Amino acid sequence: MGEGQGKESMPTLFMHRKVEKLYHIDYAFISKKLIGKNKNNIEVGDPELWLKYSDHMPIVFSVAC
Repeated sequence: MGEGQGKESMPTLFMHRKVEKLYHIDYAFISKKLIGKNKNNIEVGDPELWLKYSDHMPIVFSVAC
């Protein structure tokens, strides 16, 4: 959150499950109101855990109710 396009720090895709072919192509769009005050409630899955299932990492975020 707050990172410029093309400057994302967390890759969400590892092309053909290769750690050296990393990209950031997956996004979640949500209003600031639902994100709430805590900006640390967004996680990108750990490649060590997820690459056996997919080349895309899960994006998990919590919303304020």
